Amino acid sequence: MGSAQKIAAAVIATERIQEEVLEALNALTGFVNHLNAFGVFSDCVHSRAGLAAARAAINRAEQIMQDTAWPAPHDYDAV
Repeated sequence: MGSAQKIAAAVIATERIQEEVLEALNALTGFVNHLNAFGVFSDCVHSRAGLAAARAAINRAEQIMQDTAWPAPHDYDAV
């Protein structure tokens, strides 16, 4: 794979990773809003589902990072 192709693939991978991170953050939005007056989760099902969704998105982001042939400094110089 040439430098230009490696950089183009890394751009796509970066965008996909950013989407997964945003999805993880969205899954955790409002997480602490599900506490009752005693400071205990009032909706454990919702909280657990948010954690699971965030974990899945992070796992996908990690997999994309591992599967990507990231450009080295010389790849940027070659373009």
